[in-house]
Amino acid sequence: MIIDYTNRDLSRLEHLITKNDGTPLQGEIDMYRRIVHDCEKSSIMWHFWHDIRLHITSGRAGEIQIDFLLICELGAIVIEVKGGAIQIEAGHYFYQNKGTLTQMDRSPFKQAEDYQWAIINNKVLNGEEVFIDHLCAFPHASLVTHKQQSRSGSILQNVE
Repeated sequence: MIIDYTNRDLSRLEHLITKNDGTPLQGEIDMYRRIVHDCEKSSIMWHFWHDIRLHITSGRAGEIQIDFLLICELGAIVIEVKGGAIQIEAGHYFYQNKGTLTQMDRSPFKQAEDYQWAIINNKVLNGEEVFIDHLCAFPHASLVTHKQQSRSGSILQNVE
């Protein structure tokens, strides 16, 4: 069950969730549809918001923009979405920008965590009364499987 406070027509998301130049934000669109679909099947009542802008402090920023916020009787989840081709090199996150690999200012996980703490520290939600967590979604990324020799000699394999 879901209450969608954004209340967007699922068939028109490509026209409603866009970048500044009007092109669709396909990662957020795909996650929007998936979240609504999954929450509709849930026996738990979910309260759902997309693209929330809050005038609260987070580090040096005076405003935060949360991709998705889900709240239910069990707690709240802040979701950060990174669509398109994402790469991780030496602990740094990169995205494709017009064919050029561009480094992100910070890890998407750090971004989501910062927003979680901004919500708690600015008392948007009471972290002592409500369980609040964060996660990142990479709807278009896949992990590449690598086998590598560890220092102890065992073989490590990443999961796809």
